Amino acid sequence: MTNKIFFIILSLFLISCDKNKTQKNNIYEKYRGLKITEDISQNDIKYELIFPDTIQKGEIYDAILHFESDFDTIAEPMKDKLKHRIITFYYYEPVKYPLPKNGRNVTIQDSMFIPNKKFILGNIKFNESGEYLLSAAIKDEIMYSYYTDKHRDSVHFSRKTQDISKKVVVIE
Repeated sequence: MTNKIFFIILSLFLISCDKNKTQKNNIYEKYRGLKITEDISQNDIKYELIFPDTIQKGEIYDAILHFESDFDTIAEPMKDKLKHRIITFYYYEPVKYPLPKNGRNVTIQDSMFIPNKKFILGNIKFNESGEYLLSAAIKDEIMYSYYTDKHRDSVHFSRKTQDISKKVVVIE
């Protein structure tokens, strides 16, 4: 009698394990064939940086930046739920000119997500006279998800980056 109970319990256990294995395989089967692609391009964003070429030492200035991207016709930044678009602005510490021969040492001062394509970078101030390189970068990213009747079958990432720089002379 105890042998029969043992075999019944063992059978139930084996059936349960087999059922869990089948459920796990179905989860992986659901995403079989998911295709992920990426497209990266540089210097494809049109921009305008409004900032004087010559500024006074110790004075505070604002830079106005306006840019346009091919992604503008696809989705608004941080608003579309199916086509996710994020624009990141990077602002670097100004570098004294001439640049070192071993390459420029760039230190990021700040980065932020920006919801619009025209903004002011405020409170720019130089405490020493000389020539400087004012640098920034824009990264515009969009993700498309394509769905079939059963599940998502592909994801495509597109990214555009644009380096921005301007030589500025700081005088007494």
